Amino acid sequence: MEEFAHTSSYWVNDVMRLSAHSWRKVHLDFHNSAHVASIGEDFDPQTFVRKLQESHVAEIVLFAKDMHGFCYFPTASGVQHPGLKFDLLGQQVQGCNAASIKTYAYICALWDEKIAADHPQWCQINRKRETYLPKPDEAPYWTNLCPSNPEVVQSLTNLAREVLEKYAVEGIWFDMVIPREEECFCPNCLAAMSAQGLDPEDNAHQRQYQHELNKQFLKALYDACQAARPGCAVDFNNQPAFGLGERVQWQENIDIEALPTSVWGYDYFPTAVRYVRTQPVAAFGMTGRFHRGWGDFGGFKTPDQLQAEAFAILSHGAGVDIGDQMPPNGVLDDAAYASIGAAFAEVEKLEPYLRDAKPVAEAALLINGNPLDTLVIPSYAGWTKLLTELNIQFDLVDVNGDWSRYPVVIVDSAIVDEELRERLWSCRAMLFYGTNPEGFSYDVRAEKCEFDPSYFTPKYGSARTPVAIYGPSVGFCFPNQSHVQSKADSPFPIRQGEGDCERSELGDGGGTQVIAHQTLPDFQRSPLHYTSHAQSPASHAGNNAIAFVKDKTGFLGFDAGEAYFQTGYPAYRELVRQLLRALPNHSLVRNEAPSTVQIHLARTSNIWIVHVFDSSIGRPSPKHPPYYETANTLANVEVRLSLEGSWSARAVRTGAEVETEEGQGILKLTIPKLRRYEMIVLEPRR
Repeated sequence: MEEFAHTSSYWVNDVMRLSAHSWRKVHLDFHNSAHVASIGEDFDPQTFVRKLQESHVAEIVLFAKDMHGFCYFPTASGVQHPGLKFDLLGQQVQGCNAASIKTYAYICALWDEKIAADHPQWCQINRKRETYLPKPDEAPYWTNLCPSNPEVVQSLTNLAREVLEKYAVEGIWFDMVIPREEECFCPNCLAAMSAQGLDPEDNAHQRQYQHELNKQFLKALYDACQAARPGCAVDFNNQPAFGLGERVQWQENIDIEALPTSVWGYDYFPTAVRYVRTQPVAAFGMTGRFHRGWGDFGGFKTPDQLQAEAFAILSHGAGVDIGDQMPPNGVLDDAAYASIGAAFAEVEKLEPYLRDAKPVAEAALLINGNPLDTLVIPSYAGWTKLLTELNIQFDLVDVNGDWSRYPVVIVDSAIVDEELRERLWSCRAMLFYGTNPEGFSYDVRAEKCEFDPSYFTPKYGSARTPVAIYGPSVGFCFPNQSHVQSKADSPFPIRQGEGDCERSELGDGGGTQVIAHQTLPDFQRSPLHYTSHAQSPASHAGNNAIAFVKDKTGFLGFDAGEAYFQTGYPAYRELVRQLLRALPNHSLVRNEAPSTVQIHLARTSNIWIVHVFDSSIGRPSPKHPPYYETANTLANVEVRLSLEGSWSARAVRTGAEVETEEGQGILKLTIPKLRRYEMIVLEPRR
């Protein structure tokens, strides 16, 4: 058995809010164009509420105004849908409140097709100097307005105040509050940017200005809601983007819209939530009951699929928000709510343990980008996927944020400047990836090679990623090959290790532990110099290291996150595993289960919560994304934790006692059966 350290260091998240909301929410979309002649003709408030109760729904977002610009209540400040003959929102709110189901009123903000058509001068203008109004042969899509127009802001604040004054909702849920493409070239924006000395053609300048405008917009909406009803909830969609720390002051909860079988995929939510939960807000992960995405009437997920997605969300410390879309007649779909109910019934059983359970983290992945740009890019999504499969407990933290609480910091060396370098030296351990950072004198640059740099430019990814599918002729060898199997058909050749690989004199870094060397081919592939289908086979070790550790610092000569996101190549994951194990900090989780089994840890004042989630998926085809299906039952799943003391362990879903084995600061758990998910509660023995 591998020898482990007796102690571990970690941070229990005391920033994220957990208990302000329940853990079971439905987001009930209800967009209806003027082509829909009749609205709510079969709606019955008692039937509506009974269906929600049977499905274990605790909160619901109901529509006040949709993307087409129509309201679902008698309004003085908006336009009621022409096919609606009664107060639909009022009846929904009254019925839900009587059943103790919390309600929120949805207002689609900058996507308003009616206002855009009636007032094109208020529209956002793109880089081509065009609005987003549809062409004559197109249907409307995201016809965004620009909040630089005071009339746009006033119409929304008036509507929000009207809703809060008329209905006993918990608050307002604003959608579509950011500019498309994070930029605008309307006359107002161009004039304001010019006055500030900003170049509208510069992406960074556009983000800078649009972020300041966006903050003013959010503040105006928030202030209007608080003036109408002090203390009400105000939610804004589209928030997992850089600069959240400056916008978070106007929100207490963030729903992370991430329907995994739609455009977001299964990598979006885990990346976004690890960023959001570093802020003083509660978080929900929003999936959907649809087979694909919004507007997929007749498409729904099975109970097993929705349960799996719910388990994946709550494992990260977030509540579960399931998107639905009510048909125009106002009748909820029985099949959809059978699946929603099956998922929420499981969540409800776990809620007593979730309410005070704070996520635990031992590492921070530092991120950097222009405000309003999405943080879910291949690099950060790939690092999230890779570290999750290694069961590292980690968060994504703005490079200018507070990451001093994390024992291990992982950072792109390209963003390391003198100020950041000084801050990094206070860390217990750090891992740089990319080129050798300035200020560190080790002469180890993986990109130095006698071959043309095109060898380091993959078909997918960036020039800083040394390999992708059938990429360049460069590989690496592990000094210790005991747990890495070399494959002749690997697109990233692994050479068998040699005895002299274990230590290497690298510049002034003598005694450095080399984790992996470069390996090189005999020649570079070209139209005149080639062999076989792709890159030439590796033949000899180069003079440089791909990865090494010196004292408390690890260096990795390429962006393994981006490479892993593009290829899923296990060698990248193994390389990072060995680097992290060579650093002075020791992981909380030492899992012996398959890499698909994810472990997420949380703590209350006196107990540990161990989320054990089997993330295995159904095989996709080129025409559809992967799906969670009915999971196979795994037997005798072993989980080892670096925990001192004596603990009893119990499986919450099955109620079974879990076998424990303690020794040398390691707690070993053996879960008799794992079918998709289990919550293990660890309590100190008395």
